[in-house]
Amino acid sequence: MQATKVTGTGYVATSEIDTEEQIAFYGEGETAKKALEVFQTSGEFKDYCDCNSVNDGEEVEVRIYKAIYKDDPEWNEEEFNEDFDWVVGECVDTKQLTYYK
Repeated sequence: MQATKVTGTGYVATSEIDTEEQIAFYGEGETAKKALEVFQTSGEFKDYCDCNSVNDGEEVEVRIYKAIYKDDPEWNEEEFNEDFDWVVGECVDTKQLTYYK
């Protein structure tokens, strides 16, 4: 379950840090705190850990990014995939979450 799409200012929390492709596991919110909360409570964090063989009790890095939406002045049509509604921008915070099965 994902949060309702945010328009305008928003944030994305994810553990998929080294991907240049589509992010599959994330939480989206109007604030950085809300994005992290959605990532944890929606099942996305657990699904990420299960799919990436994270061990019970292991710490996982989560980065929170400013989201750049299609209607944002920062949106670059030449650089960003036209099928995406948003891309990650600047990393605004990093947290360590512990995974418990």
